[in-house]
Amino acid sequence: MGMIEGAREHWPSAIDSFEKSIALDPAEAGTYLYLGRSLAEVGRIEEAQKLLARGQRLGVSPDDFFSALQRVLALERRRSAASADRRTR
Repeated sequence: MGMIEGAREHWPSAIDSFEKSIALDPAEAGTYLYLGRSLAEVGRIEEAQKLLARGQRLGVSPDDFFSALQRVLALERRRSAASADRRTR
């Protein structure tokens, strides 16, 4: 369900679904990446990075980890640039 909600960009619903999935199966490494990416989409970058690291420790593929990390970092850069732009106005 989280994947569907994420595809629709319904981030709060996606986050809720992924959190429930982790509660049911905390050993499923990939879910941490999906939850992290969803959190990053709503600006919760620090939490996202921690979840990606946890997924990496649990054994997600390096390609999946780096793909998720790139997205989180891109969102962080975009938010930082927007924040700096607002301050200079």
